[in-house]
Amino acid sequence: MTVPSPTVATTGTGAAAITADNFNSYQIGGMKLADARGFSGVQNQTIYLVGYSANNDGGQGNFVWTLGTGTDDGGITTIVPTGNTSGYWARTNTYHNSYTPQTVDNTSGNVTMTAANVTNEVLICKNGSTPTNTFPSAASIISSMAGMQVGSIRDLLIINENSGTMTLAAGTGVTLTGNTFTMATATQRLFKIFIASSTTVTVYG
Repeated sequence: MTVPSPTVATTGTGAAAITADNFNSYQIGGMKLADARGFSGVQNQTIYLVGYSANNDGGQGNFVWTLGTGTDDGGITTIVPTGNTSGYWARTNTYHNSYTPQTVDNTSGNVTMTAANVTNEVLICKNGSTPTNTFPSAASIISSMAGMQVGSIRDLLIINENSGTMTLAAGTGVTLTGNTFTMATATQRLFKIFIASSTTVTVYG
């Protein structure tokens, strides 16, 4: 697809025909992961996912069609349509200039997570059985969320790839509010990290 020159559409007779490039430059919305895996685009075409399998389940975001060979990671960063070897959907991030999903290795058991683990939007916990992973201190979380002020909020998608139930625990200055902070194996949940004051953080889940 060649990106067309920006134009303002008007109603009337004698208007120029709308080209394929014009149509393909429109973003396709309302999709979920299964929809994207069934749709191959053209270079620079964009789509919007409303969620992985349900609206606002943590998978929502913009993706751009990119030429080349990609590895499907379930929509965390990449979606590869079934049978396609020439291109893939790459997530574009609207919050940071760089985007690196974090991992916590629970091979040795319980882990105190780092600020980077919980402020980069996607965290995969794996290689353990039934660990307890503790949030870092509120001070370290706030320090790592550069430019965020009291009242700011950030999404955190946690994926449990451990073989059993994982428990999340609060660090110093951190309050956990909402559902029970346990996650069964092979599940994912979206949490909200809220800067409650200059020294405290609330995690909603």
